[in-house]
Amino acid sequence: MTTTPPRRSIVIANAGCGKTWTLSTRFARWCLDRLAREGKASPERILALTFTRKAAGEILEAVVLRFTEALDGDKAVMAALGHPSEHALRSVMLEFAQAIPRLKLNTIDGFFNQLVRVFSNELGLPENWRIADESEIRAARLQALERVIDAQGVTECFALVKDGMPRSTVLQHLETELLGAKGDMATSVLGVYRRTLLGRGYFAWLAGSEHDPCSHQLRSDEDLFKLTSRLDGLELPLKKDGDENQFFEAKRDLIVQWIRSEDWEAVLEDTFVQRASPHTIDSKYRGTLIPDAWSEVIMEVVQHAMAHVAQEGKNRVFRVANFLAELDDACWKAQAEHSAYSFGDLASRLAVHGKMDEWSWEWLQHRLDSKIDDLALDEFQDTSVDQMRVLDRLMQEVNGSDDDRRFLLVGDPKQSIYGWRGGTPELIEKVRHKYSGLLDDDAPLKKSFRTCPLLMEAVNRVFADLTTHAEDVDPDSGMTQRPDPIEGVDWPEDLEAPVLGRASSIWMEGWNKHESAKAEHPGLLTWTVAEHDKNWQAANAHAVAALVTKRRKLRPSATIAVLARTNKELAEVFLACKEAGVDSVSMEGKSALLDSLLVQQVLALFRLADHSTDELAHYLATRWIFPSVAARSIPGLQLEPVESIASQNRAATRRQIAQHVRRQLVARGPSGLIADLYQAAVEFNENIDSRELDRLQELVSVSRLYEDSTWPRPLAFVEAIE
Repeated sequence: MTTTPPRRSIVIANAGCGKTWTLSTRFARWCLDRLAREGKASPERILALTFTRKAAGEILEAVVLRFTEALDGDKAVMAALGHPSEHALRSVMLEFAQAIPRLKLNTIDGFFNQLVRVFSNELGLPENWRIADESEIRAARLQALERVIDAQGVTECFALVKDGMPRSTVLQHLETELLGAKGDMATSVLGVYRRTLLGRGYFAWLAGSEHDPCSHQLRSDEDLFKLTSRLDGLELPLKKDGDENQFFEAKRDLIVQWIRSEDWEAVLEDTFVQRASPHTIDSKYRGTLIPDAWSEVIMEVVQHAMAHVAQEGKNRVFRVANFLAELDDACWKAQAEHSAYSFGDLASRLAVHGKMDEWSWEWLQHRLDSKIDDLALDEFQDTSVDQMRVLDRLMQEVNGSDDDRRFLLVGDPKQSIYGWRGGTPELIEKVRHKYSGLLDDDAPLKKSFRTCPLLMEAVNRVFADLTTHAEDVDPDSGMTQRPDPIEGVDWPEDLEAPVLGRASSIWMEGWNKHESAKAEHPGLLTWTVAEHDKNWQAANAHAVAALVTKRRKLRPSATIAVLARTNKELAEVFLACKEAGVDSVSMEGKSALLDSLLVQQVLALFRLADHSTDELAHYLATRWIFPSVAARSIPGLQLEPVESIASQNRAATRRQIAQHVRRQLVARGPSGLIADLYQAAVEFNENIDSRELDRLQELVSVSRLYEDSTWPRPLAFVEAIE
């Protein structure tokens, strides 16, 4: 039976459910339909975008395969393609083959690169701009940050954010907070600022600085003096035995001290002050009820403190807005000097400065030197807000036309993996709602051709209760009262609902129950919860290592895959497996050097030298034989097991290790230090796996290539190796 696919639709495709098959058959069908309408297939007029070159290549191969399968009489393919004649199939195949150099089956980064190439002048980019290495881009942004800090002053910069995060974090990681960690610009403060430029931008921040969240008024110095006098004159309440409660006197003196020093945050955070509120349930302090006279005066102090903190917050938002505007401008200027940009920069530049809504469709196609009729978007759950702004211009044109243009969007919120670069899976539902009157219904792909029924049932059970679990975990994080209106801000309707529950509900909008096409496939699924421990990552890692060891005993020849949420968790599992005697463990996707525990431990020393707060690096460097190896090559360096050090002394110990290693790096250089560690490992009495020594020797050779990148940031050396 012939099937007629929707002209324009969104398909939610669960993993392993035939997404590539759907994309390739739609692509082939669009070509065949155009051949029937216009006498030419014109496959180069289809713009199909995905996220990786590998995926683009797979789709291209799949389209060719669909044509050959149809020629071979595959019934399912023939039905999906509309039962074309052999002549039509061969005509389209010939035209498709001839058009391969001109096909627009590309990565989204590649397409944005093309757009920026033809509109570089309008976007204000230098003629010789290029996609540069991340290290070069980061160096340019650091240069920009230094310029802004020099212009505004270090003290002023710290004051902008000191209460928004731990002060030690600001002092030690100002660079990371503002510019993001390696490869993580999208989640940085500057990345957030750039996304606001898609709306009101700088003026949205100013609106925040003008909004008054507090109805209380600041008191004059004379009023504050009178308040402290009233506090001093309050009678101390009596305890049950009739004696005065001296704790009240000490607390009163402390509050007066805070008022005089204007430490209003301390006032608001104090437990006694909070219990003095008439709205609190527990209004006792040290077993004595707080008198109404005390509550009245303290609440007047609280009102001034709230007004002061609100005013400080407004001033800080204003200063942050100006700082970020200057930093954003400085980054673009510094990167222009180096002609160095990332793919994320291209998307941001197009979205904010491209003004694509002002470009006519004819002008856009003329500049691209190509005609675009149909649009297919793959893996849309990983699309960023910047990319969405640009792609929406294409979606408006294709979906808003009255002719036979085709549109297909495929995605699955559960498979979003590009959050670190701004991937926003809820954009799928945004597109569905925006074009709801223009899109046809399309069946979701929910039957997996890879997985056994048992696993599908487990997935369904977990996600069926997601919203319920969210409400249990986060029952009361909603806003108790709706905020006052702010110009340009549309508050969601359900602000009073718990945040996690709202987020899970939005996420579940694209949920489809999973099924399995492999009904005959057996399966085994076990759920294991690690024992509770303060270091939950280490506890999880040891639980995984125990399972791996058990499975290896049952099936020594089996290959066991371990997936972890973050690289840090994966490093813990790697270490735990090594300690459990699993010698063949490796970290896939990382540098080949990193399947050596000794190499990992050397790099951990470098991490500590860069950031003495890195607890995981400290833990890793104190395992196995490495403390003895390090002591042989670095006299005076003591790497005692972390668990043997009192918790209050660990930070100081890490600082001592970091200082010691930094001195050695200055004296010997990275290659010299690593060579000495290698020699100490060779001379070590205990047997060491030959692969460990080979990897460490390779690290010695590689380290010479990155000699200059190690100082003043040893972490740069680690990132280069990884």
